[in-house]
Amino acid sequence: MVDGSEGSSQSPAQPVEAAKLSLTQVYTLAYAATLSRGYPGPIPDEIAGRVLWLEQRGLPGLIALAREFLNNHDTDFRERGMQCPIIAGALLPDHFDELVSREPSRPNVIEGPTNGVLLLPVVAQYAKKIGEPVRVSWIMGEPAEIVGQSIVDADSVASFGDINALILNSGVGFARHDEPLIDGRVAEACEAQLPKEVFEPLLGFIGKQRLETALKVEAVLASDSETLDLLRAMTAADRSMLAAPNQLESDDTVNLVTTHDSSNDKLWTRFKSYGWTTPAAEDPPEELAKITVHHALTGEGRQAMPMLLHALDRFPPMRH
Repeated sequence: MVDGSEGSSQSPAQPVEAAKLSLTQVYTLAYAATLSRGYPGPIPDEIAGRVLWLEQRGLPGLIALAREFLNNHDTDFRERGMQCPIIAGALLPDHFDELVSREPSRPNVIEGPTNGVLLLPVVAQYAKKIGEPVRVSWIMGEPAEIVGQSIVDADSVASFGDINALILNSGVGFARHDEPLIDGRVAEACEAQLPKEVFEPLLGFIGKQRLETALKVEAVLASDSETLDLLRAMTAADRSMLAAPNQLESDDTVNLVTTHDSSNDKLWTRFKSYGWTTPAAEDPPEELAKITVHHALTGEGRQAMPMLLHALDRFPPMRH
């Protein structure tokens, strides 16, 4: 689970104490936090994937997400508009062709969004589309000036200048880079660190029930190889069915019907230990009971299944 041991003290900017997180913990906590912020449908997986992308490259994705949510928790996310990096990340790609300056020394600058580092994964998608790196300029101060830059290609980021500007920015500039990204690449990280002064409020924001679900999903990913094998053996139809329950009302019942001792029966049975399934409320007719077994998803199970299945796609077998 979460390790609260002391972090590195090599850099003066690094807190003496930090929570050490695996990448699966980064993903599940980001997913749960996005749910707690009220984002619907597939958005939690998309945002958690962006945070994961950043942390893999040594960038403060989870810190940025925590700051965005904690600093604006009393404002509906839809009211944040383009100041929200999630909304900006959804809307800006349609305008990158016009927004990204063709002159590297003269970026086109926009105000906000806050915690702008969360934009970099969508900038990387655009860099892949055009086949060349994009230079992102970070604006801070009064008068506003460029205090840092990130060069982004399809897979990598190299940042220069004031690293704090990636989350404390007041504006962002975009331009072509006009040369390959060679220097400044960071080796892929296998863990992340979150300062305790951010980590603990984030857990409170997520809430006890969602946090417990996220930690159980992470436990499956980290150490429950038998359940992972059963999940990977599921058919596409079964996976689709399990991903759907997050759209249902909390008092709806989701029945899981399968044959005795099948892979799915073993999976639903294993999920009971996590609190995600329970015996069906009504016994099937006697003749049907001879060949089938009925389980039901619990309320927590309906929340856990989409997170677990999305995470399974993010962390294929070779990553464990």
